[in-house]
Amino acid sequence: MRFLFVILTIMLIPVFYVVVLSFQDSQILEGTIQQKNFQEKKCTQEPTFDPALNMVMLKENCEGPNWTITIDNKQYHVTEQLYNKLDINSFYTFSYHPLKGMSLLNE
Repeated sequence: MRFLFVILTIMLIPVFYVVVLSFQDSQILEGTIQQKNFQEKKCTQEPTFDPALNMVMLKENCEGPNWTITIDNKQYHVTEQLYNKLDINSFYTFSYHPLKGMSLLNE
């Protein structure tokens, strides 16, 4: 019975975390964009053994692309559309929410 309780508790912790974050208010960020960074899609190939085929195959792991902006020496991930709208050394006001991301309030 204890084992079942421990498993349920471990499974419910991420659910409570998402619920708490969803009720959190958005944070207002104001500042000048110091830097815009674009990281292209990176892929690496790793050899992995497939027991069903009884042979080594290449598995491809990809991450990116990533668009980030720097405001007051802090990096924030943004969407491609927002990244393309913004100019360096321009002042903007943003709304930032941990689950919803960043959105532009004024230009």
